[in-house]
Amino acid sequence: MTTPYIRPEDVSEDNARLIIDFFNNAQNAEEIAETIEIPGELDVGLRVGQRILDRRDTLEGGFTTLAQIRAVPYVGPERFTEIVTVLTGMQPPAAASEADFQARVLRELETLRRMVAALQSEAGRPRCRVSLRATLPNAFVGQAVPVIVQVKDRVSGRPQPNQRLTVSADWGNLQTHVGYEARQGRAVTVFTNLKGQATLMFFPSTAEILTEAQQAALETALRELDAEAHAPLEIMPQLEHLVRRYQADSDKDLRAAIDIMFSERQAQLTQSVNPGRLRAAWHHIHAPIRAYVHEDGETTSVESMAVLNLGMKDWLPSWYAAFLDLSERENQLSAEIEAVSNQTDDSGELLDGILGNVYSYIGLQAGRVGEAVGQKIATQAVHHYMATGFETLDLTARQSLFPALNIASKSIRADTMGSLAVSTRIRREVKTDVATQLAPLGDVALFAERVDTVRGDLDQFQTDYGTFQNDYQNFGQDYNQFSTNYGQFTANYGQFTTNYGQFTTDYGQFNTDYRDFNTRHTNFDSRYTTFDANYRAFDTNYRTFDTNYRTFVDRNDTFNTNLGNFNNRFNRFTSDYSRFRTDIDTRRPTR
Repeated sequence: MTTPYIRPEDVSEDNARLIIDFFNNAQNAEEIAETIEIPGELDVGLRVGQRILDRRDTLEGGFTTLAQIRAVPYVGPERFTEIVTVLTGMQPPAAASEADFQARVLRELETLRRMVAALQSEAGRPRCRVSLRATLPNAFVGQAVPVIVQVKDRVSGRPQPNQRLTVSADWGNLQTHVGYEARQGRAVTVFTNLKGQATLMFFPSTAEILTEAQQAALETALRELDAEAHAPLEIMPQLEHLVRRYQADSDKDLRAAIDIMFSERQAQLTQSVNPGRLRAAWHHIHAPIRAYVHEDGETTSVESMAVLNLGMKDWLPSWYAAFLDLSERENQLSAEIEAVSNQTDDSGELLDGILGNVYSYIGLQAGRVGEAVGQKIATQAVHHYMATGFETLDLTARQSLFPALNIASKSIRADTMGSLAVSTRIRREVKTDVATQLAPLGDVALFAERVDTVRGDLDQFQTDYGTFQNDYQNFGQDYNQFSTNYGQFTANYGQFTTNYGQFTTDYGQFNTDYRDFNTRHTNFDSRYTTFDANYRAFDTNYRTFDTNYRTFVDRNDTFNTNLGNFNNRFNRFTSDYSRFRTDIDTRRPTR
């Protein structure tokens, strides 16, 4: 049979507080020895009581737990059990039988076996566990994202310093510093610090490496965008403000950084078939990052690895769409071309005026993005004039102007704009120079010039006339096809306008519902916080009630047991007393 003892964790909170208060308020060892006095038992005497007081004086504020009292020298499990029994009336648990003791030993043995089996299974696994995390949530493409690698022991969970790591990215570049050496590339090798960590910076891939000033300007601008926005439409004013900063001459570093990012994706952005989707939802770019822990002394063998799928919001397409929208709203190129058309009927002067306005508009745009947007706006303006402005011209002017404008609209590029502008300017200067030189000759010189011109034209006419017939037939076919396509475009544009209006209405209703949801969610959070506080208070009170109730039940059971014993004894006494009275009453008197 094993001797049962009361442990500190077996005592309820109320009884524990009662015992702790007694020892914290005791004045001397005599008071402790007299209170805990059990005849014939090993209780707390004067020496042990003084040890308890000495231990109390070394603690700031006295005893706070029963374990502190139990740990006093010479208290031990037996004296601690006597202390609890005397001060609270709590009795130790019933002594365990030999069978119970054996069952407990078997259970502990089975537990040890499972622990050994777990250790054996862990022996074949890597001793290190590596993890990856990014410390900048909702990052925009272009921001430097800190990536932290953590290496810990698989069993103990302790950090592993000076571990050799290779960290690689499928897309983008990683940068770190080893001492005074800067390492950058798709894959870098580092060592963990005393905390078992290594910190790297992730940068997106660009056609050119950004300078520190360009990177700083880009990150400063991107921090002004709301990273929590669910869609680009929610932050269009912020994107348009970023367009203004790009166009300003004071932000040349920002313009250069965006131009470097844009140059790699110019064809994808400028030739997009569905530009509307660039405003409706974020496009995310994912960059898988891997960290490998090398085995000791090895450079190629890997012990364990981790993978992080780093996702970043691609703001550039939405920003380009905002740039295009802003330029379409603010440019006056179509109105300037229409004004030139109203001033002259001469096809040569009209062509010169249109191209002059186009080239002037494109030349005022700043940066590669501004140039690309300017070319797109200019092409649209020329096509719009060809679709609408030709109605006011006669057939001869149309036949002369259409091929030239058609070629010009297809040639509005940075590499051809200069040559077209030069040829236009030379033609203007030659006409002016000829007029200036022949002016003194009067009508005779003008007549001679016209005769020479007619002779040359007659020689060329026969050759050009056949070519003209073919070109005119092709022009008629192209013009008919253009009219058909323009009619289809007009119908599609009308449908788009209707759909966009409906979308605007639905989006406004969505914003209203979303704000209402946020208000209700805030109210719910407030009520839930109040409910949680009340529930915690209720739970604390319930635990106190449950403890007191159990104490009451134990004492009530003891009382019922004692009352039953008393009733049994009282009944036996009553029966014995009745027999005694009967015996006395029936006994004959002694003479």
